[in-house]
Amino acid sequence: MMIVDRHPDRPRLAESIGAIAIDDSKVDPVQAVLDETMGLGADNGCECVGYQAHEPDGEERANLTMNRLVASVRFTGRIGTVGVFVPQVQPAAARLDRRGQGRAVVHRESRAVPRRAPEAYEHFDKRDDGWTKVVLHPAMAGAGA
Repeated sequence: MMIVDRHPDRPRLAESIGAIAIDDSKVDPVQAVLDETMGLGADNGCECVGYQAHEPDGEERANLTMNRLVASVRFTGRIGTVGVFVPQVQPAAARLDRRGQGRAVVHRESRAVPRRAPEAYEHFDKRDDGWTKVVLHPAMAGAGA
């Protein structure tokens, strides 16, 4: 298992369970995955960032992680996404469309009304200890979650 991330807390956590951590601010992540897989690419991959993806220098590129994922997974592999790709046109997505690079189009299935999400994302954004990823459980919404 491999992960690509540049925030030190998440690679440390991944390495603690045996994953190979790739810091995309230091190396080309696609080449690193190809090197680890003898040039074949990963069997499977998951995009977990979404439209707010950005280069290490801060330049926003909505299609960055998805394009890197496609380039690093073998052609017979599978790709999933949990990253957020909103249907509205974001400024970065509009720039990509003008350059012919496109963006992911995601159809909304239902609307969640999470009560604790704003607080959880505030902790996540501040990189508070223990807030590696926010997971919302819609089935628990009626139970006060």
